[in-house]
Amino acid sequence: MNNKFHKTSSLSRSAARLAAVQALYQIEESNISAENTIEEFLSYRIGKGLGENNNYQKVDTEYFSLIVTGVSVQLSQLDNELEKCISVNWNINRLGPLMHSLLRAGIFELLNRPDIPVKVVISEYIELSHDFFDSKDSAFVNAVLDCVSKKLKSDKNQKLEA
Repeated sequence: MNNKFHKTSSLSRSAARLAAVQALYQIEESNISAENTIEEFLSYRIGKGLGENNNYQKVDTEYFSLIVTGVSVQLSQLDNELEKCISVNWNINRLGPLMHSLLRAGIFELLNRPDIPVKVVISEYIELSHDFFDSKDSAFVNAVLDCVSKKLKSDKNQKLEA
């Protein structure tokens, strides 16, 4: 594979994740449908200077749409997985809408994209968390996504043994 293509593809996926988290946050805050939010982002935001880095103007729009639509469709399943991985002393309702959106997107990818290495997904969302939160919150993102990935691996192993 051409290294330049791989790097560009990787950056466009990173940009898609950033845009997806922003779109999911908007959906959470405004109760506008995923379909309308995707349309708005594709028409007015993506490619129009999203983020400070010019690389973020090259968003993989299909991947962006996949994440936003997928999270919206699987919301209860994603929150169920999230609840399994937060502390007994912590309630999912205490998560702010931005953190909730970021974690849902990460969990969606862990559940639905076995073709992407777990370490890549976790690393991408930790990196995104640095754009919005402090290091303590980034550690929380790491812990939650790591927990989800381990539970998925455990569930997969149990199914293979059955």
